[in-house]
Amino acid sequence: MVSEAVYDRTFLEVEETILELNDIIRRRDFSAWKDRLTEQYVRVYSDPETLRLNSQSTVLVRNNIVLRSLQDYFTFVVVPSRANARLDDLVFLSEDVVEAIMVINERPYVLYLLKNVNDVWKIDTF
Repeated sequence: MVSEAVYDRTFLEVEETILELNDIIRRRDFSAWKDRLTEQYVRVYSDPETLRLNSQSTVLVRNNIVLRSLQDYFTFVVVPSRANARLDDLVFLSEDVVEAIMVINERPYVLYLLKNVNDVWKIDTF
């Protein structure tokens, strides 16, 4: 549990982060997006096995897309799914790690797991 003041401050910070990420994603700016990732995220989503597993999604298979790099993951998975994200709620896992939640049709969905690294909210892995 965090105080209301911490929640409110963090909500504003994360909301700004998501707006920035939306802009980066809409511009398809891979380099800027990569700068907003934790090292763990880069390691996991650059791994050939992770890319192979993600390539098995229905949409990618239907379009004959095989992910071969983190940049492919950004182009074919992140860009189509995250350009219009919005923050509706936060779930604190710790003071430095939050789940950013978006509610769609009255159901909460985790948009991002974010970790505060040197006062910058970065996308992390679960």
